[in-house]
Amino acid sequence: MSIPELNSAFDVQDFLANYWQKKPLYIPQLIPGFKDPISPEELAGLAMEADCESRLLEGTEPDSWKLSQGPFTESRFTELPDDGWTLLVQAVDQWNEPVFDLKQLFRFLPQWRIEDVMVSFAANGAGVGPHFDYYDVFLVQGSGERNWQIGPKYSSKSKLKNCSGLSILEEFEAVADYTLQAGDALYVPPQYAHWGKSQQRSLCYSIGCRAPSAAEILEGYSDFMIDRCEPEDRYTDPVTQMPKRRGEIDTQSVSNSFRKLVETIDNEENYYRWFGQFATRPKIQNSISGPEQPYTETELLADLTGGAVIAINPSSRFSFLELKPGGKTLFFVDGESIDLAPQLSWFAHSLCKAPEISKQDIKKITQTPESLAYILRLLNQGSLISY
Repeated sequence: MSIPELNSAFDVQDFLANYWQKKPLYIPQLIPGFKDPISPEELAGLAMEADCESRLLEGTEPDSWKLSQGPFTESRFTELPDDGWTLLVQAVDQWNEPVFDLKQLFRFLPQWRIEDVMVSFAANGAGVGPHFDYYDVFLVQGSGERNWQIGPKYSSKSKLKNCSGLSILEEFEAVADYTLQAGDALYVPPQYAHWGKSQQRSLCYSIGCRAPSAAEILEGYSDFMIDRCEPEDRYTDPVTQMPKRRGEIDTQSVSNSFRKLVETIDNEENYYRWFGQFATRPKIQNSISGPEQPYTETELLADLTGGAVIAINPSSRFSFLELKPGGKTLFFVDGESIDLAPQLSWFAHSLCKAPEISKQDIKKITQTPESLAYILRLLNQGSLISY
């Protein structure tokens, strides 16, 4: 199967300036000649795997909807009616290479922001009801047709009704209506309501983005810093006079404790390091594992000089952050960080710019002992694969 390409008429800069996180956009033929990278049967096969997150929604109206969580058995699918049900499988890009290739088309966004590709198969008349997400999503239509109604922006204060575990908007008013065919796409920013209904048997590919909440950021960074606090890091104050009133907490004591808190967390490099680790945590932790027989440096060098291809594990996440021009680079892989000296910054760039390391960079790696050692480490932990 040929790797798909974005329509050359799609203006990325215009999209980022005028639509990204601002308003929905219907993009006809975003991927011309688009062919499904996965079949409904293959999708059902993934939904039978314990490691895959999958859901089955039966019914065509909110009052009749029934939601089930996977994994499912083959008999479960054979019992389904011809119409009125939807199968949704998360992170299909981590299990299916052609779907992984589809995700690469959206690398015009910051790489760490792209979460996964959810694939849904819907029988005739099926849909998941009017809802909104807290993240950006691109809905790429595969085979069949699906009608999408777009509503206004909603919030956590909007009235919802729980339909068999689904959070569906109680009130929905469509402001736009589109019928998508193969290769068409719809971009929906956070909190904009949308409701898709299949016109016939159809496949849809949802490229969702990461959008950590303020609570997740606060909790994650707090845990990170707590692990770095020493027992000696405590509140202190110079008591210069007796308290005037029993039981009173004076404002100076509160100010001292707040100052201590700020001093503890106000470390820019610590925050950069935590954020990079947080942003590259794999969606499915147990999908990354090294080879049964670890590589040795001699074996790796022989493979590389013999023309082996080194590629990123589809489940892995790679990013980097340069602290300052000419300074060290923080290289992030699957929730861990590696400090690279300035002369090795190219190494992080080469592993992040494409799913496979170029032959030119492979040659440079074989000539640089430090980078060869890092490749060996990443291969043996499963973040990289060789073939």
